[in-house]
Amino acid sequence: MVDIFVGIGVFDDGISFLMKSKYNPPRLAIFLAVLAFICSVYFANGGQIRFQDVPIDVAIQNLVRQTGQNYIMSPRLTDDLDADGKPVKKPVITFQGDVTPAELLAKILKENGLVMVDDPVTTVARITFTNEPPRKADASLLAGDTNAPNPIIMLADVPLGDAVRSLAKAANLKVTIDPKLSDPFADGKFVPVPQVSVRWENITARQALLAVAANYDLTITPDKQTGTWRVEKKDRP
Repeated sequence: MVDIFVGIGVFDDGISFLMKSKYNPPRLAIFLAVLAFICSVYFANGGQIRFQDVPIDVAIQNLVRQTGQNYIMSPRLTDDLDADGKPVKKPVITFQGDVTPAELLAKILKENGLVMVDDPVTTVARITFTNEPPRKADASLLAGDTNAPNPIIMLADVPLGDAVRSLAKAANLKVTIDPKLSDPFADGKFVPVPQVSVRWENITARQALLAVAANYDLTITPDKQTGTWRVEKKDRP
């Protein structure tokens, strides 16, 4: 095991705040390989866009970033393992043509039963399936948030529990976190812990926390006496 500085970065005037995590070198190698693959997807001169067998989540990521929109994708799109721990086979995108990123994004979303839903509370749009229930942040949880927006907030392949903890710390919030968000065996059987990767601009840490909670179907319950927020996985029938 080696110490790798990864995860969340809140950048302000060139100063970075990072979460330190322990990662295996093979995991780092996989991360770097994926990063190199993403970089190989390119936007050619003259407005031509070319994708060749690109996983759908990577294609969407590249296109949305070109639009400048803060976004987060449903775990059903980004998770590499299903609930049983088996690899997920994702659709791939192959395309070449003279279109804008926004036009191609709309085409991909429509053809794959996806939709991008804006959330005015967090300013983070959620890309999800049209048959998924809507999930929006609770506007009341922004009350009392006096922190200025961060120019950039980044999370790179961070376990969900660590992402929640780090964002809460950046927002000066006290939290208790459901063990299920960090421990894949918390329920007595293996359930993969989602890995969170986002890059957002001009957003507060509290807005970022609420966006992550909404996307991963988490409930946030403030304790008025202690001021502590309880963050837990929502129970589903």
